[in-house]
Amino acid sequence: MEVKVVLCLCILLHYRPLASSYSGKLLYSVYTVIMEYDIDTRNVTVLVEVGSSFVLAMDYNYKNRFIYFPRYDTGDIVRFAYPSKNRTLQTVVQTDPYPLGIAVDSTNEHIYWVAPAYTNALSRCNLDGSNLTLLTTLSVPYVVRLDVINRWMYIVKAYIGVMKLRFDLADQQMIVNITSSTIIHCMGIGIYLC
Repeated sequence: MEVKVVLCLCILLHYRPLASSYSGKLLYSVYTVIMEYDIDTRNVTVLVEVGSSFVLAMDYNYKNRFIYFPRYDTGDIVRFAYPSKNRTLQTVVQTDPYPLGIAVDSTNEHIYWVAPAYTNALSRCNLDGSNLTLLTTLSVPYVVRLDVINRWMYIVKAYIGVMKLRFDLADQQMIVNITSSTIIHCMGIGIYLC
């Protein structure tokens, strides 16, 4: 019997310059549940159960304190306040069928997402769901991450590789090529503190 676990992580850590340890929360999903792990106490708390739709990606809006995630099966992006006792899901925007990757740009107040099934779309809207815009279509976009400071988007194209493109869609480059038997399921962007 083969067991598969779908896992998505969103790390919220607080930097302590004089301490050698981390303090904070680790948010992750297992199938249809978003959970919180407290690094200090080691307690695990169920934050949200999302019904029948897997949580395959999520991102955090640091300014307004919301967790955003696409619901693959229902074709929408939802959010809930975090941290908060009221974890009611709010639908932000109806998307193309089967949205997968998501990235929140707190600085410019946008949400970006990819939908690899049917449309191969890279789309964007405002944090409140307004101004829905299809930016471009790509070959099987799977994951999207943002470098807001340098204004780059990084996109995993399943079975093809990783590309980067400017927020205005100029200067598109393949930066990693992969073989057709390989798929990248997640990606992060490192930010180094000096």
